[in-house]
Amino acid sequence: MAYRVTWAVFGPDEQALVDRDAFPDHFDRHEEAIAFVLDKLADFSNLGFDRDRGFWGRSGSGCCCETRFNIDHNPYFSDTAYKN
Repeated sequence: MAYRVTWAVFGPDEQALVDRDAFPDHFDRHEEAIAFVLDKLADFSNLGFDRDRGFWGRSGSGCCCETRFNIDHNPYFSDTAYKN
C-alpha cells in the first residue's frame, strides 16, 4: 500500500471548506504517514484526533479556522497513489 496525507482548512462553523490539497510525499508504511502528520501538528497549539475529523489542529483558542489532516491509502497499482 502507498499512503498519502491530505489537508483541509475549515472555517469557523467547521462545515465551510476554505481550502484543501495533498502533500506531495508518499509513504510505504502507515506509521511513516502518522509520523509526518504528527510533525505537522507540532505547529498548532490546540490539536486532537477523532473519527469524524481525523487529525486536527488550531493555532489558538480564538482561532476561527481548523486544519484537518487525513491519511489515505491506495494500492501501488492505483494511479491515485502517484498523483499529486
